[in-house]
Amino acid sequence: MRSSAVVVGLMVLAIAIGGCAGKSKSPTLGETMAGHADDTQELAKLKRDLAKEWERGAKLVSEGEKRVQRGERQIRTAERELQRGREAVATGQAEVLQGQQLMQSSEARFRELFPDAPIGQ
Repeated sequence: MRSSAVVVGLMVLAIAIGGCAGKSKSPTLGETMAGHADDTQELAKLKRDLAKEWERGAKLVSEGEKRVQRGERQIRTAERELQRGREAVATGQAEVLQGQQLMQSSEARFRELFPDAPIGQ
């Protein structure tokens, strides 16, 4: 008797559970079709959004490459200008040194050749 009571109890439980599950309404064909349409719209939006992101990325790459090229040209120009500037400084320093030596030499020779001539300092 115990086993029949257990079987009856399980059947009652199964009917109760089945009844609860059966109360939920299954979607109609129209609701299912609308659900597919919603899914399709979401996928289309996602694809459009991804395409827009890709286009923005491609534009950034293009602009970045152009900026790099301009920067590299500016660096080369600046390096040439820097080199010309260094050469001008070196030439100028050599001229100053040569001029100072020439001044000192001519002043020393003048004093030597004309010891009595007043020349200031």
